[in-house]
Amino acid sequence: MSLPRLILPYVVKSVSRANPFTDDMEIAALLCFAEARRKKGGFLGVSIEKLSFISKLHYPLWAVPWEDECVIVDGLGSFSYTAIYTKPPDMEFFTEQIKRSTTVREFYRNTLKSFAKTFEGIIVESYVPVEAIISDTGILSYLEKKLPESETKTVSPASIPPTLNKELAEMAAEKLVQDWMRIQSEIKGFQYAINVLNAETRFHEEKILREIGQIREAYETELSHIRPEASQQIERLLSERDTKLKWISRTGESRSQRKLREKKKIEKQLRKLELRSVEYKKRREIRKNRGDKVGVARWTYKLKDCENEVSSIRRKLQTVSRTLDRAHRECEVAIKKLNDAYQDLIDREKKRVIELEARADCETQAKKNEIDELQADTLAIVTLIKQLKEQKQQHASNLKAVTISWKPEESTLVYVPFYLVGYESKRKLRYYAYPPVVAMDHRGILTKIQKAFRKYSLESRINLLLHSSSKALDKMFSSTFISKMKKDKKLSMKLQIMGHSNNLLDLPESKEKLRRGLEKIQKEGWIKPEEKSKILDSYAK
Repeated sequence: MSLPRLILPYVVKSVSRANPFTDDMEIAALLCFAEARRKKGGFLGVSIEKLSFISKLHYPLWAVPWEDECVIVDGLGSFSYTAIYTKPPDMEFFTEQIKRSTTVREFYRNTLKSFAKTFEGIIVESYVPVEAIISDTGILSYLEKKLPESETKTVSPASIPPTLNKELAEMAAEKLVQDWMRIQSEIKGFQYAINVLNAETRFHEEKILREIGQIREAYETELSHIRPEASQQIERLLSERDTKLKWISRTGESRSQRKLREKKKIEKQLRKLELRSVEYKKRREIRKNRGDKVGVARWTYKLKDCENEVSSIRRKLQTVSRTLDRAHRECEVAIKKLNDAYQDLIDREKKRVIELEARADCETQAKKNEIDELQADTLAIVTLIKQLKEQKQQHASNLKAVTISWKPEESTLVYVPFYLVGYESKRKLRYYAYPPVVAMDHRGILTKIQKAFRKYSLESRINLLLHSSSKALDKMFSSTFISKMKKDKKLSMKLQIMGHSNNLLDLPESKEKLRRGLEKIQKEGWIKPEEKSKILDSYAK
């Protein structure tokens, strides 16, 4: 008994198409395609071709389940997927060295530095072919969409026998799975190395923080004795300084007061003499006005004697003023000298505390610098490992990208229908493959290009009727499949036999279907009456 097979639909109606697209129309449209592409000869010695056969065949694919998805394996082995792989560094050796060096900090730091360049410049990619795996996103997208629409049939269609049986297909898929699992293991190794590195660095950070606490505690104990001593000494020095400043100030003030009193006494004498001088000048002027020469001479003599005395008193006043100023300056100098001397002593006491605090800060900062260096070295390595991890994750995603979100219960044969056309000429046999299509609605197309539509060639009109389901699928059949047929003589011979044995042109019921189908696509306006008649005369007599 035949095993169930999943058969994908060949024609799918477009959303806009209201009328059904029947099997009759499918046969008619494909024959129109085949006839339109047949070489008629007449130019540059091109040989006339005849349509040797047109046969609906089925291309074998395997859907191999993987977790909640499946891998598509080419049943003929025409495809292959190239996986990118990078050999990681020895992460086990790295983690062992990190753990082994953790007991001595200097050893640990040297180990970090020795590994600083281990993860640089090692991203050397190699390409590992995985045979028969289909990775083309266009083909996978098409299959993912159409597999839910597939039919399960127990009757074997005209299908190409797969060269890869179920076991070989599963082995191909398993190779992909093993690569993915290996990458997942490497990703875990990277993450484990990151966790170990971060944990060991945190251990040393915490240890250094404890050392910082011990340093601060030791210095704080010493400072707790020095600060009170320094404070008491400063208070004593300030008190002593203030006492001496008061004595200097009182002494200077007493001396200044004596000189100030003397100055005031002299200033008083000076004012009296200046008033007397003015009086003498008035009296002399009066005698002058009276013409009393003797009186003028007498008052002139007295005025001169008074002015001489004023000059003497003024000189005496200047001397006293200078002495007073000098006393002020000497007092200020003495005060400044005393302040400076005591400030030096006070600064020395403060310096004892400041220097001890500075030593404490210096030692703690050195420890903090150790933490910064450890963090910087660790971050540099972690960053490089993360880059490798991200690269591996991308490679794993690439492997997962060749799956589709459809899971069969077991490895299942999936058949993609296509029409294989053989054209025969004197020189050779030429093949053309027509993969699945979408049937369009004639009304929308005729409305847009009604005037020019009938000028279109038959091939162009049928191309408007049957749109490609997938460009990737077109490429698969027109390039990959046909190329394999040319290279693989056994496959070519097998397909030639299958094409003739399933030739629609040789089946009596197909001719009737062809008549009905041509009638329907003519009514929709896709072909002209004369084209229908010509095709019927050639293939349906």
